[in-house]
Amino acid sequence: MRSCHSWLFIIVFIAGCGVSPTLIPPGSQPGTRPNDSPTATLTPRPPETASPSPAGATPGPSETGSAVAPTPLVSPDDAIRLVQQKYPEFKSIQKMPSGAIGASTDIIVQDRPDGWNIIFWQGSGDCPAGCINNHYWYVSVEKSGSVILAGEFMREFDSASNALKTRGAPMWGVPRQ
Repeated sequence: MRSCHSWLFIIVFIAGCGVSPTLIPPGSQPGTRPNDSPTATLTPRPPETASPSPAGATPGPSETGSAVAPTPLVSPDDAIRLVQQKYPEFKSIQKMPSGAIGASTDIIVQDRPDGWNIIFWQGSGDCPAGCINNHYWYVSVEKSGSVILAGEFMREFDSASNALKTRGAPMWGVPRQ
């Protein structure tokens, strides 16, 4: 019975070290004794090595130990998707066709040599007439994939004071003041 406890320890130790055990019949390995367990002996198998990458392939993160560089962005739509991926709260904000009446969301894109300024707008309160409350988020996106939430501006009607309250400051000329 004493050998069962030591085998259990060896199996747990081997499994804890990340080595896969392989069963080898008794007597086929040097050092096995005839009075050992009649079934089999556990021998650690060396860890598997990664198969080499095909010629010319870019190594992945596990092969280099570093993250894969982001793919450069080529269009404003790529930049918008990246922002909405990084900030899921912007997923409900959609770009409206020009001339749309009664819209309550829009995305405004301003081209820059190194990327885009993207303004996410969400309105509420009688939007068919032009929205009473307006919330703007200003995001700077570089073609390299860098995303920076640059600012926020909100203008909302406060019924208690019967006045528009603002927070933040408009950026990039939107909204026009």
